[in-house]
Amino acid sequence: MTTVRNRNGVEHYWRGEVVALPRRDVANLQERKLARGRSSFLVLAGVGGSVALLQAFGVFSTGGGGAAGSTPPK
Repeated sequence: MTTVRNRNGVEHYWRGEVVALPRRDVANLQERKLARGRSSFLVLAGVGGSVALLQAFGVFSTGGGGAAGSTPPK
């Protein structure tokens, strides 16, 4: 748990203190987890987009000059 929200909406950050709560005092519990498929897709899309931008701006060069050590055509 990282935060606690009162009924009036005020949030308090949790510092790991041990607290016992009676079951009748807890209205609901919620836990959020990342969706692996969606997260993986976003990471791959971000990496692909970054590579595409770097290629568009010429950061990655294709060489285009032939094999290393060869002389240019006359």
